[in-house]
Amino acid sequence: MKYVKWITHKNKEILFMDAAETSAADGMVAWEEMRQELLKERDVRLILIDGTNAKMDKGTLQKAKGVVDVSKKKPGTPVACVGMSDGFQKTMAQLMATRLRLNARFCSTLEEGKEWLVAEDERHR
Repeated sequence: MKYVKWITHKNKEILFMDAAETSAADGMVAWEEMRQELLKERDVRLILIDGTNAKMDKGTLQKAKGVVDVSKKKPGTPVACVGMSDGFQKTMAQLMATRLRLNARFCSTLEEGKEWLVAEDERHR
C-alpha cells in the first residue's frame, strides 16, 4: 500500500493514512486503501489521518464515505485528523465524525495527533 500503513507510537499501534499533498485522484486511492485495511479482521484501535493540503472533489468524498460506512463496524475508535484547515475538508470531516459518533480530534501536527491518540487509548483502558 502506498498511503496506508501501521505505525507505532509509545507502544501503541496506529493505522495511519498519509494523504498529505495528494491530488483528488491520489486521494481516492488513499481512501480506498484505508477502506480495504479497515475491512480486514485486524483490531483497529487508533486511526491517524494526514490530509494536509490534500485536494478533494466529489470522487474523494465518495471514497471517504465508503470508509465511514466500514468504520461504523468499529464504533468508538479514536480518530486524529491533521491538516484539515480547508473549510470544505474540515466541514466534511466534522460531518462524518458526527454521523458516526466518532471520537475525533482535529490536530495541528502529526505529533499532536499521535499524543492525543495514545492518551485516548490509555483513558479507555
